[in-house]
Amino acid sequence: MTVADNRLLDHQFGVVVQRATGAEITRNAIVAGRRAPGPTPPETYGILVVNGRDARLDRNTIADATYGIWASDRDGRATGNVVLGSLGGIALGRIPALRFRIAGDS
Repeated sequence: MTVADNRLLDHQFGVVVQRATGAEITRNAIVAGRRAPGPTPPETYGILVVNGRDARLDRNTIADATYGIWASDRDGRATGNVVLGSLGGIALGRIPALRFRIAGDS
């Protein structure tokens, strides 16, 4: 699966990959919109890899997210990415159970 050369603006989740092997996420421009109006804007994510394997995240530009990249991935690689104006740049580690409900399961 490849997600490449996209421009994603003002979404809570830019790119989400769940349980994929060999996903390639490359050359995307993502502005998550963390600066939404209101007293408590929602958490936003540029790229979220949930329990993946061998994901490749290359040359993406991510701005204004709570987390630019959060990767819960085995044997993956992230190179040449730029994260701007985000609270967390790149978070690597296991995503806690029940943190996200994606595709009807946790």
